[in-house]
Amino acid sequence: MIAEWAVRILLWAGVVAVVAGSLGILVARTVFDRLHYAGLLSSLGAVGVTAAVAIHEGWTQAGMKCALIGVIILFTNPVLTHATTRAARVRQFGKLMPGRHERVRFADQPGYVGGDEPEDQ
Repeated sequence: MIAEWAVRILLWAGVVAVVAGSLGILVARTVFDRLHYAGLLSSLGAVGVTAAVAIHEGWTQAGMKCALIGVIILFTNPVLTHATTRAARVRQFGKLMPGRHERVRFADQPGYVGGDEPEDQ
């Protein structure tokens, strides 16, 4: 009985995280903002769903595989998101770090120059 409720709560939490992350990706203005929502989507959503399946299956082979997949996703997603962000920064600015006398401007500041600028500005 308690396991059934735990499965339902984790499954719904995973689904809500996926939907919220998907909507965030659609409304985000820059690639860096989109990566924040993609991290939410792939971390919380996937881990919630795999944890629900692992609890539902119990200590069987399928349950242990789901738990292992959830742990792998939990630890590899931040690394992949960070690497993608670094690659996007190099692509946008031509280098990773700003020069000594350069000032970094963000998308919501005047004078922003970037390849992922919103259409309405």
